[in-house]
Amino acid sequence: MKRYSNVYKQQSGNMGSFYELLPLMRREVVPGETIRSIQGTVKFSSAMLRRFVETPALIQTFLFYVPHRLVFDEWKDFLAGDNDAITLPTESGWDLLLEQNAANRNTLARRGYKLIYNEFFGQETQSFYDDIYDDVDTNSKYLKIWDQYASKQSFGQVNSDTFEAAVSGTDPNAIASIPLEEFARAMRDSRSKNRFSISGDKYVDLMRAMGVDLDWRVQNAPEFLGSMTKKIMPFTLDSSEAASLEDRNSRYRGVIDLQQSKRRAFAEHGCLWVLATMRPAAFNEVAVPDSSLKARNVFYLGDNATIFEGNNAEGSSKVARFEYLRSGRNVYGRSVGNDNTPWLTNTPTQNKHDVYPDPAQWLPQSDMGGQQVSVVADMRVNHLTPVPPNRV
Repeated sequence: MKRYSNVYKQQSGNMGSFYELLPLMRREVVPGETIRSIQGTVKFSSAMLRRFVETPALIQTFLFYVPHRLVFDEWKDFLAGDNDAITLPTESGWDLLLEQNAANRNTLARRGYKLIYNEFFGQETQSFYDDIYDDVDTNSKYLKIWDQYASKQSFGQVNSDTFEAAVSGTDPNAIASIPLEEFARAMRDSRSKNRFSISGDKYVDLMRAMGVDLDWRVQNAPEFLGSMTKKIMPFTLDSSEAASLEDRNSRYRGVIDLQQSKRRAFAEHGCLWVLATMRPAAFNEVAVPDSSLKARNVFYLGDNATIFEGNNAEGSSKVARFEYLRSGRNVYGRSVGNDNTPWLTNTPTQNKHDVYPDPAQWLPQSDMGGQQVSVVADMRVNHLTPVPPNRV
């Protein structure tokens, strides 16, 4: 296969909320294409915050590749051209995905974006796209709190329930109970085995005609290609007439120099994503853990670490004891009141907000038209492509 060296350039921008996964680039890749490197500058800026803030935020970029085969069940037949009745799914554009609000937009990338979220950022019981094929659903999902304390309060939980399954034999009503962990593992193994038979011969032959040899190693999930993270501090816009903290304003700003040098060859049609997010530290109003230790058995004694106690706020599972000794705990801190605290606060009403905060609680100024974050990128993709140059 003859391939041509090329540099693909793109400038883009997006706006959204704190903790929202904002696409900066979604680029079609073709079989036989090789990405040598992705370079660029990604600039982040928050809307003006309504008060003086001193807590940090994370700015992050993520790179993913999603084959179209994963998000369109009839992709193989569509590409082989055996059935002219097969058409690509379409829906009105989703502004978040840089589609503009127009009709009849191809939704393969939309499904890929949802699949990326579910596989790498979502949690099925708390924040999840239940059906990535529901192209009408354009609701945003948010990322988890990044700081090392609150982000772990809902982890380490153990569900000791069992699943009742039918037992093969002469009695059609016979059942047996197995741990949920074993059932989930068996289901994963079954899916893994089934996915080895990924396609018909025509699809494999078509890809081979394009110079790509498919076999059982072809991927069955979005591929994570890398990320970059940087911690930034807000800067304060002082006023000479400011009489108190709440009279001063803050804003987050930061830059990531995107340097992705991992060489990657693509075997199938798909979408290459560059995604970005800004995640301010979120503080919860929680007393320090040792202030509630009142009995002998709540102290760590060596042999009582495997005991589980209580239910979480959702009432669905028990929580491991002494988790705070391993993971820490987020503390609200001492202040004169919510309106004057020098940090962005998050007071959850449900347990799930310990992990997935609600950005609406942070209420920045309206200098970005109601959005909380803007991201602007200038990117260059150095690649080898089978697409010949356009010579006139």
